[in-house]
Amino acid sequence: MTDAQTLQFYRRNAASYAAETSERSMAAAIDRFSAFLRSKASVVDIGCGGGRDLRVLRQQGFNAVGLDASAELGAIATEFSGCPVVIADMRVMPFAAASFEAAWAAASLLHVDPEDVPTALEEIRRVLTPSGHFFSSIKQGAGQRREADGRLFTYFSPAEWSAILEASGFLIVDGASTAADPQTSGNRWFNTIAKRA
Repeated sequence: MTDAQTLQFYRRNAASYAAETSERSMAAAIDRFSAFLRSKASVVDIGCGGGRDLRVLRQQGFNAVGLDASAELGAIATEFSGCPVVIADMRVMPFAAASFEAAWAAASLLHVDPEDVPTALEEIRRVLTPSGHFFSSIKQGAGQRREADGRLFTYFSPAEWSAILEASGFLIVDGASTAADPQTSGNRWFNTIAKRA
């Protein structure tokens, strides 16, 4: 995460944000992603927030580790998920190369400045094994917008995001756009599963 105001929001509102997002299930997407992974695969949840998805990944038998830029959210995620959480910037992750068989990044890369997205994706690719898989979800749209709460969001079209992934050394194996989500002000999301090329 590169935007100071966005990080400040998550640090100041960690408890309320974790409680709110715990009600938004990503179980169907996790099930779809899990089909590409072996049993007990090592998975890093990048931008794990309050640990909602991290907990499901652990419950499905994966060796899951969280990463978040907010220490406050990281503490909540550790307690909620029962998994270790590392506090770090996704652009410079403190993991050795090829540490994980899979990476999960649900609604986290949308907070990265566009010029830093290739760096973040290069880092995700670095920590994946040669045949590793990567899930991402981004908000569909164009440009950037700062919300009233201070958070900065970057939007991508499905074609744009697919091209960025491919240019970063990923092969998309599954992609789907969602219907407008009333829980997130009518946003449409683009979910992709990619494989390290």
